[in-house]
Amino acid sequence: MSRSYLQVRFRPPPELHEKIIQSAKNERRSINSEIVKILECHFEEKEKASGQSPNRPDASHAE
Repeated sequence: MSRSYLQVRFRPPPELHEKIIQSAKNERRSINSEIVKILECHFEEKEKASGQSPNRPDASHAE
């Protein structure tokens, strides 16, 4: 099954990269899926704080 997600280059500082790797291992996700999940949670919290409801497909299983 092919998905049509964008490819984005991401160059985090080494300390942040290591935290993402550790988090992905702990959650048994790929690094990509972990970054997607972190971003989704961030934006959900912002939407909750502003009173907006999330209106987007769940991409937390992207590889």
